[in-house]
Amino acid sequence: MQLVGMAISLCITVLMACTYYPWGVQMHINFRIVITESEAELTRRERELRGQPNASRIRMLRLLKNGSATTLRHCADLLGYSPRQISRWWSSYNYGGLNGLLDHRPRSGRASRITPEALLALRDEVQHGRILQLEDARRYLIDEWGIAYESINGIWWILKRHGISLREKQQRFSRGA
Repeated sequence: MQLVGMAISLCITVLMACTYYPWGVQMHINFRIVITESEAELTRRERELRGQPNASRIRMLRLLKNGSATTLRHCADLLGYSPRQISRWWSSYNYGGLNGLLDHRPRSGRASRITPEALLALRDEVQHGRILQLEDARRYLIDEWGIAYESINGIWWILKRHGISLREKQQRFSRGA
């Protein structure tokens, strides 16, 4: 019941802090009212989280609270993140408060098909110049490890994620070095 009361209170605060056009489109959010934490508390939390990924999330709130950023887009420019990412963080804060904003769960996504052993062998093949193209890597994984990727796009992502570059190998082996 207490949670429902807090949610209603937050909704009323947000409604009072927003300016609306007569046709109902939100025009402006008064972040100083909507952000319930004090600027001093946000500064303290930002210092505690310095060097951690969540520090930028707190910095976003602090910039909006103290007026250094007047819009989410302006805040995105100041922090060096995309406006979409700042909007996601703002939605997390609106939905769950400071705890919701700091509750960072990595996306689960699909597990990689490639095994650590196959990755090491693939890296070795690339380093020795036996694999020069993405299609070669795809065929190698199918033939030697039974790991099938339908397109070379998946192979490209694996190589990128693990810092394996075919370009350097192509240049070195095409020159005969």
